[in-house]
Amino acid sequence: MKKMTNDYFLKFCDIVERSMPNPSQFDNCRKDMIDASFDDRNEVFVYTDTSHNMEVLKLDEYTKEFEKRRRNEIPNLKEHQPSAVDAVCVSKDNEWFLIE
Repeated sequence: MKKMTNDYFLKFCDIVERSMPNPSQFDNCRKDMIDASFDDRNEVFVYTDTSHNMEVLKLDEYTKEFEKRRRNEIPNLKEHQPSAVDAVCVSKDNEWFLIE
């Protein structure tokens, strides 16, 4: 896995970590593209290219916390976890990749 060390990605990671209700969960957000591509419903990895596998920030943990808080505030809410981009990566040139 290519570790992302550019300032843009690290700043984005810092913002997400600080905005999480439980920052200790942040480590669960840092994944590689292969791990982030796992399709729970079909139990398959969608992305399998090991030669271009890089670190991404997987946002499922982030939205899970949001859903928990929302459900506590609105107990009868029947909606599921809010839809979100599965993962984000930011290049050294500040190009943003939103991975679905």
